[in-house]
Amino acid sequence: MFGVLKPPKTCCLPPEDRDAWRRSYCGGCKALGEQASFGARFTLSYDQTFFALLIEGLQEHESSQGECRCPASPWLKRPINDPQSPALKRATLLHMMLVDQWIYDQQLDQSPRGFFSSLYQKLWGGARVWSQSELKGCLKDAYDSGILLSPYLLKKITSFSQHQRALEQQHENTRLTLSLAAQPTRELLGLAFEELTVPVLPEQHQTKQVKKSLKRLGRLIGWYVYLTDVLQDLQDDLSKGDFNPCIIKSYGAWVVCESTVSEALSEIAHSKVSIEQLLLELPFYRHQELLIRCFESPLKFKLPHELSVYQREANRVLFERRGVVRGEHNDLVIKAKTQDHKEQAKKIADKKAKDVKKKTKKKTKKKAKKITHKAQEAQNDELQKEEPQNKKTSSGGTPSQSSSCSCCEECCCDIPCERSGCCDKLCSGKGSCCDDCCQPGGGVGCCDGGDCCTC
Repeated sequence: MFGVLKPPKTCCLPPEDRDAWRRSYCGGCKALGEQASFGARFTLSYDQTFFALLIEGLQEHESSQGECRCPASPWLKRPINDPQSPALKRATLLHMMLVDQWIYDQQLDQSPRGFFSSLYQKLWGGARVWSQSELKGCLKDAYDSGILLSPYLLKKITSFSQHQRALEQQHENTRLTLSLAAQPTRELLGLAFEELTVPVLPEQHQTKQVKKSLKRLGRLIGWYVYLTDVLQDLQDDLSKGDFNPCIIKSYGAWVVCESTVSEALSEIAHSKVSIEQLLLELPFYRHQELLIRCFESPLKFKLPHELSVYQREANRVLFERRGVVRGEHNDLVIKAKTQDHKEQAKKIADKKAKDVKKKTKKKTKKKAKKITHKAQEAQNDELQKEEPQNKKTSSGGTPSQSSSCSCCEECCCDIPCERSGCCDKLCSGKGSCCDDCCQPGGGVGCCDGGDCCTC
C-alpha cells in the first residue's frame, strides 16, 4: 500500500508545489524520529506526505517552517515543516498504525513450514514487536498533544490485518469480489480521514457535508490504493501462488481472470476521477492542485500483453471523465466569479448612491446655513442702523427729517442737526470736525461756514 499516493514527477512540479512537497516529506522524516525513534525514519513513505499535505491544506493557518540536517546526507540542511505541527503529528500517527499492520500482514504471509519460512516468520515477529512499541510511543505523544482517537477506530486498525486475512481464507476456494476484498481497507481509511482531519478544520467548515466528503474521500483512496496494489502484485502473486482477487483456479491451475482485471482497471479510472472531484469541492486553503496531481498520471501496470487492451480502454475513460469533471468545475468557478462580480458591482453602485446622497445632504445643510447666516447679518445691520436714532430719541433731540444725513465717526455738535449733511449724533465734548455745520458760528468744535475749524 505504500508509495502509491505521489505526484508522477516531482521535478516537473511548479516551484511552490515542489518546495511544499519536499518540506512535508523531510518534515515527516523528522517527525518519525521525534515521535517514534530513529529506526522509524526508514519507514517514511509518500502516503504519509500526501496525508500531511491534505491536513495542512484544510487547516486555516500554514505550518511553521525550519531547517534540519538530513541523516542520509548530514552535510546538507533541508527545509522542513515543523514536526510538531498538527498536520505532521496526525499524518505520522496514521502512518505508524499502517506500518504496524503492514508488518503484521507480512508475518501472517510467512508459512511455518520449512526452515527459511519459519526463520522469516520469526524475523517478522520481532519486527512486529518493534512496530507495536513504536506505535505505543506515537499514541502516547498524540494523547499528550490532545489528539484523541475513538476506541472504534483503534479497534478497526489493530484488527485490520486479521480481518483481511480471515476474509481471504473464507473465500479461498470461491471467487472473492473486488468490492468485498477491499472493504476493510476502505472502512479503515474512511474512519481515519474523518477522525484525523475534521478537528483541524475551522468552525465554519465543520459541517455534515464536509465530514461526509472527507469520509468518502478516505474510502475512495482506500479503494484506489487496494486496486492499485492488486494489479501491481498480479505477476508476483501468480508465480508464488499468493492470494489475489484477480487470480482464479481453472482446471487445477491458477490463471488471471480477464473480467476481474478489466473491472479493476475501470474502477481505478473511476475512483481517480471521483477523488479529483472531491478534492475540487473540499474547502482547501492551499495545496489543492498539488494533491490532485497525485492522481493525474495514466494507468501503467505491467500486465500480460492480452490484457493491455483493457488498460488502454481504462485510460481513455479516465481522460474523458477527467475532462468532463474539469469542465464542470471550470463552469462552476466562472459562474461563481460572475456572481461575485455582480455582487461587487452592486456593492459599488450602492456605495456611490450613498456617497451622492451624503454629498447632496451636506450641500443642502451648507446652503441652509449660509442663508441663515445672511439673514442674521441683515438683521444685525438693521439693528445697527436703528441704534443711533434710539440714542437721539432717548437724549431728547429730534431726529433728522432729511434722509440723506451722513454721520461722522465722532460728532462735534452739541445741538441736534437740522440741516442736510450734518451729524445726527451728539458730541461728547471734543472730536473730529464735520463736513457741514449744523449751526453757523456754533459751539466748540463745530465747523464754521463749511470750513473746518480746530476742535
